[in-house]
Amino acid sequence: SGDVDWKALIDAQGHAAIPQAGVTTLPSGAFAYTNVKSVSFPEGLTTIAGQNILAHAGYPDGNGGAFEDCGSLVSVGRLPASLKSIGECAFQGCGSLDGESTGQIDALNPSARLTDKQANWQDYAAF
Repeated sequence: SGDVDWKALIDAQGHAAIPQAGVTTLPSGAFAYTNVKSVSFPEGLTTIAGQNILAHAGYPDGNGGAFEDCGSLVSVGRLPASLKSIGECAFQGCGSLDGESTGQIDALNPSARLTDKQANWQDYAAF
C-alpha cells in the first residue's frame, strides 16, 4: 500500500473512499493535514497507523498519524470488523469528529485521539 496517493482519493465533497483491493494498512500521514470530511473504510483493513514517533521528530509530512490535524473530519462511517489496531495519535487534531466516530475510535484505542504532548506525557507517566 506504499504506492497509493492517498490524498488523491478525496473527492470534491471531501469524502475519501479507501479502495477495497488489498488495502490492509492505512499508513502514517495518509490523509494528514487535509480537508477530508468523511471517510469509508473497506472490510479487510486491519490497521490505521498512528505517528511514526521517531521520524515525526523531524516533522516530515508522511510521519504524522494517518488523519493528523484533519480538523474538517466529521465522520469515519462504520469501522470494519476487520480493523484491529488504531495507532497512537492517528486522529490527533480531529476536533470535529461526531460522537459515533469518537466512540468507535476510542473503543479500539483511547490514545488514538491524543495530541503529541498528551501521548508523550502518558508514555512518560507509564515509567
